[in-house]
Amino acid sequence: MLVDSTGRTLYILSADQQHVATCLRSAQCAAAWPPLTLPTGTTSPVAGTGITNAMLSTLDGPSGRQVTYDGWPLYRFVGDSAPGEALGQGIANFGGVWMTMAASGTPVNRPSSTTSTSPAPMNGNY
Repeated sequence: MLVDSTGRTLYILSADQQHVATCLRSAQCAAAWPPLTLPTGTTSPVAGTGITNAMLSTLDGPSGRQVTYDGWPLYRFVGDSAPGEALGQGIANFGGVWMTMAASGTPVNRPSSTTSTSPAPMNGNY
């Protein structure tokens, strides 16, 4: 599943559409599910091992340039406190279900687990 450069699990929301982040319309949603954004001065995300660079992109949002994968906006979950945790997997709130995403760009629709056996890191300055 996709993780950020620190090993934290990344999620998508089933209520989102490709290139449209619905979670960011709610301050409560964005607080619980912070978007993965590029740091100031960075123009594009950098793919780590196992990630298809062509599937990485961004969209402009209220928190900055949010990273997308295959067009799907990516988020972290505040309930994950350590690399590899995926406690947000399968949570239904904010109009949809939160899922991790495989490096293939396919949502992983399974019950949550606390560890990841083969994360696909996204390297870079975020």
